[in-house]
Amino acid sequence: MTNNSTPFFGARTPRSLRGPSPGMTLVEVVLAMGILVFAIVPVIGLLSISMKTSRESQSETAISLASRQVLGQLRMQTNFDLVAPAATTAYFTWDGTRQSTQGKETIFICDVVTAMPVDNPHFANVTMTFRWPAQSAPPVNVQIIQASLAEY
Repeated sequence: MTNNSTPFFGARTPRSLRGPSPGMTLVEVVLAMGILVFAIVPVIGLLSISMKTSRESQSETAISLASRQVLGQLRMQTNFDLVAPAATTAYFTWDGTRQSTQGKETIFICDVVTAMPVDNPHFANVTMTFRWPAQSAPPVNVQIIQASLAEY
């Protein structure tokens, strides 16, 4: 009687007796890739949204710093009558630093218009129109900030 459980040297065991193969089938690989793509596509979409939000936040912060600088300079003027009526243009970088002229680092162009009401000489309305990026014509983004200054 021969033992069928162990093949003799050089003989091959039939596939049905070998058990499951240690590798993956093509169907399993394709299915895994499909699940991976299905999971990664929304993540890539979220990354683009977060980058856009980050850029918007950066520009909002720079505009806030720049507008505070403009208002601070207007408040520091000793003669309040110098404020109105006047129109000036200011140039700012990404970090809110004011520049004397428009250069390579200029990102924001700010048109500052001040006006005093006729009935109140101790009050001034300030309108700051920020446009960016400065290198594009016409600018892609525009934000208008209005503020009031009062002399006490």
